[in-house]
This record gives sequence, C-alpha cells and structure tokens, in this order.
Amino acid sequence: MDVPDEITFEQIRARAYELWERHHRPEGFEIELWLMAERELRVERERRGERESRVEQEGLGARPSDASPEAAKAAAGDARVAPDPGPMPPSSAEPRRP
Repeated sequence: MDVPDEITFEQIRARAYELWERHHRPEGFEIELWLMAERELRVERERRGERESRVEQEGLGARPSDASPEAAKAAAGDARVAPDPGPMPPSSAEPRRP
C-alpha cells in the first residue's frame, strides 16, 4: 500500500474555512475548527488508502486515481463528511449576553 501524501497547510486552511462558514462563522473557534479540518482530512486519506489497498488485494482493477474523473468521483463517494451538527456553543472566553 502506498503511503498517502502529506496533508498540506493549504488543504487544512481551506477545509477549516469551509467548516467556519458551515458553522455560521463563529468567533473564537479557530483552533477547534483547524483541528477538526485536519482530523477530517486524515480520516478521508485513511479511508481512501484502505479502499485502494482492498482493491489491489482483491485484484479488482485500477485504482480510482488511475481512472477517469467520473470513475474517481464515484469511488470517492464514500468519503463524505459528517452532517453539520448545528450552531456551535458560545466561546467560554466571551461573557454570555442576556
């Protein structure tokens, strides 16, 4: 099995920004969103690696990266992100407002 490429700073930044927007742009959650983005990307890479390893072991054909863009999209369909859990709670650093 090939070792997945390293996750880049730019990939984490882009995913953290997506999460920030998805969570309605909360203030004070930069670190949490960054770590969540990094964790999501790692899980996606691990799942992709496991899937490619399984395909290679079973001899079912080419890896998704070697296939057409449509086939690669279909093969990546399993790597979905968990649904949005809703608004994030207020930061503990900020006082609650009445």
